Amino acid sequence: MLSYQSLGQVLQKLGHLIPDSLIDDLCKQTIIDYTRSIPIMSCPRAFGFETTLTAPGTSGDFAFCVTTEGRDTLACKIEQAGSQLYTFNHPWWLFIGKLCRFWAHENTFLYNHMRNLWMEYKVGRETNYALPHIFIGLKKVPEGISEQELDGLINSVWLGSSSNKQIKTIHRCLSQVPKEGYLFQLGFSPFSAVIRLCFKFHDARHIFPFLKELGLAEQEQQAISFIEDFSPYLHSFCIHFDVNDNLMPQVGVELHIDENPLELSVQSHWESIFTKLVMKGVCLESKKDTLLKWHGCSYEDLDSSLDQYLTYRFLYYLKAVFIPGASVRVKAYFGFINRKPELDKVLSNSSRVLIEKKINNSPKQAVEQGLLWLKKVQLPQGEFKTYLSPSPSMEYSRYDSSPFVTCGILYNLSFLDHPVVEGIQKKAKFFLTELADKNFLWRYWTPRSQKKIDPDMDDTCLISFVLQKIFNIEEIAQNKAILLANRNEDGLFSTWIRKKNAPNDVDTVVNANAILYLGQNPLCGEAAKYIMDCIRVGWEDGSYWYYLNNLSLYYAVARAYANGIRAFADITGLITEKILVEQLENGSFHTPLQTAMALCTLLNFNYPKDNKTFQAINFLLNSQTESGYWPEEAFYCGPEPPHRHVWFGSRELTTGVCLEALARYYAI
Repeated sequence: MLSYQSLGQVLQKLGHLIPDSLIDDLCKQTIIDYTRSIPIMSCPRAFGFETTLTAPGTSGDFAFCVTTEGRDTLACKIEQAGSQLYTFNHPWWLFIGKLCRFWAHENTFLYNHMRNLWMEYKVGRETNYALPHIFIGLKKVPEGISEQELDGLINSVWLGSSSNKQIKTIHRCLSQVPKEGYLFQLGFSPFSAVIRLCFKFHDARHIFPFLKELGLAEQEQQAISFIEDFSPYLHSFCIHFDVNDNLMPQVGVELHIDENPLELSVQSHWESIFTKLVMKGVCLESKKDTLLKWHGCSYEDLDSSLDQYLTYRFLYYLKAVFIPGASVRVKAYFGFINRKPELDKVLSNSSRVLIEKKINNSPKQAVEQGLLWLKKVQLPQGEFKTYLSPSPSMEYSRYDSSPFVTCGILYNLSFLDHPVVEGIQKKAKFFLTELADKNFLWRYWTPRSQKKIDPDMDDTCLISFVLQKIFNIEEIAQNKAILLANRNEDGLFSTWIRKKNAPNDVDTVVNANAILYLGQNPLCGEAAKYIMDCIRVGWEDGSYWYYLNNLSLYYAVARAYANGIRAFADITGLITEKILVEQLENGSFHTPLQTAMALCTLLNFNYPKDNKTFQAINFLLNSQTESGYWPEEAFYCGPEPPHRHVWFGSRELTTGVCLEALARYYAI
């Protein structure tokens, strides 16, 4: 079982459950990137997303809850991270760490009054840091919170940076709250000094006079005309104001159906509410249908320390935003609650939801979904994304512009006969050819990355081979003389295309890829012999630097063999044996990417379609997400010797190799 240590990893695991009409893949990936630094044990229970009902586009704002169980984990992570994680080295994150520590310290305002901490990412905001807004949940007490206690609470959080006018305005709001309502949350932003006040009511009739007393008469009238139709279905309301030196004009009202969002009885209420929203013209029919189907649950294997959880999908609440002179805007907040299976046993019958069983797609459907997903995520310039990470587990990864993954996917898709492929190929061809220098040499990084690097054998040979194989671009062959000259005194190809006396290294996978392009050339003989000798004596693991496992070498050798390099014929049987002993009981070779590489290698050697390959192909079909992609894994690493400290991979890369395996196995 994989160990899911970060919130980002869990979100990546659950991402296939979220329809693209609510959160598109770009927003999902941004949220995953933002939360790769968050330890899952600091927020194991609830997290959710925001989607606008009045627009066809998708939104990706995301929030998660930290309770007393998780505050120390989060604080320790922030304190320990230091300069290794730029997000946690930002003053706002350091402030959040201190906040958690104050919260855990007895006899403080935070300890006595703070119930939980919600952290919300505004995904669309332009910033160099993934900085969350924070919302402090307050414990409800019968007499409410006094002005002195509120001052102490704000000072504990805001470190005394609030102005006198702001404090007076907050006191005025607090003094006007009727006895039927209470202060529920305080919100703080990393981008401004605004404080958000959130009050809770169980009856809408108490909201309207409160707004009027605060001088928000126009918003009161807007709220009355909007909310009254929904009151019979609603359990409670939360009302939001933003306070700077004065009370700001925007008012948000959350509409909650039930304290327990997992109760099935709430579903009929949601249907009635959404029907009215559509009639009022503030909700699209398509959004209504998608959100009404959101309720449900499924078993998901998360971190082994969390055991297997029931992941409940639920609609939490709606939020209506009122601004004078503007039409009402409505958003829905939906998300996940994780429960251990034993907790499900004690739920009442009315709380039970049918467990969804994933129905495996047919191979043809799986390929279709994968292709359509690749088409959707291909960037306008034709590139498929690469991600760089300081960890081999691909935590904390970020986009890193390179031609390598795009080239690999072009090769993977060359085995498919599908109308989508041609469009992908044309865009990718333009992207790759634009990156060639005057000698038809390629570099790992593109100008978009703003990083300088020498041309190299791996990128140049793979891109040259793929462009010639698919598009028959003859002039590329001009680079062969330069590449054949890039050998050391032992006849092995050097990784970097540099002057003879410059530092360089030798990698067997790079050499196999060079032979793939340069063909059955006598000048490649020493390199081929070296690769075969390494495999025969079992020294594969020390023969490559930029790749991560022996399957990478076997895959490269088998690809060269299948494309005419018969020099490798003598070791096909040996490689086959070495691969098959690594197969696990579930049919996999550990991960989807490694399983796909193993299958492609066996198929390149004309291994029969027996029970072993059938089990492996079934593992691939079962590991595909509902969105169509396969999970991100590290495939290669760097920089050049002597120290590796960055790893590379992407969902796009894994998906390409998995599609190649499926296409070749089923001859699709």
